[in-house]
Amino acid sequence: MDTKSDDIELSAQGTSNKPSDVVIKSGKSDLPERGSWASKLDFILSVIGLAIGLGNVWRFPYLCYKNGGGAFLIPYFLTLFLAGIPMFFMELAMGQMLTIGGLGVFKIAPIFKGIGYAAAVMSCWMNVYYIVILAWAIFYFFMSMRADVPWRNCDNYWNTATCVNPYDRKNLTCWSSPIDMSTYCTLNGKNVSKTLLSDPVKEFWEYDLTN
Repeated sequence: MDTKSDDIELSAQGTSNKPSDVVIKSGKSDLPERGSWASKLDFILSVIGLAIGLGNVWRFPYLCYKNGGGAFLIPYFLTLFLAGIPMFFMELAMGQMLTIGGLGVFKIAPIFKGIGYAAAVMSCWMNVYYIVILAWAIFYFFMSMRADVPWRNCDNYWNTATCVNPYDRKNLTCWSSPIDMSTYCTLNGKNVSKTLLSDPVKEFWEYDLTN
């Protein structure tokens, strides 16, 4: 009798009608743990590595120079604060919350489903663009390691008739014309406007970039 009463008491203690004690088990296997950053520094360095690249060092100064210098910074900062930073923050927030890649993160709204694919295509095109720039950088790096760099003088096949070494330019005979108020210099037996004189460095870069 004692044994049966103990069994009944244990079974009574093991059952409860409280909702908190009810465990619902699904047929699916346990989901893997979501990955997380080891520290805030890892996350910050990863974001910096994604946001800062060759374009910040090379492309941005070039765009400033080609589009008005300091005046280019006005529309740049307007676009940065009105569109760039909000979109960048949205991408980080959605990525951290959903832990889904760029292709699937926009499935939260069916109308935005194509944004992820468009971003992937743009990334591929940008990679092709930057690969060419990196190839130029590698080419110029090895060219600069030669004993005599090719942009030192104007004796190369790509140089034009108006090419003159900066060290030899000061030895040219130049004068100001009273007719058009321009400065002319004698180069290779010809009178050439000073504005048409070019450097071997500039001609080397322009020839390699356009050929």
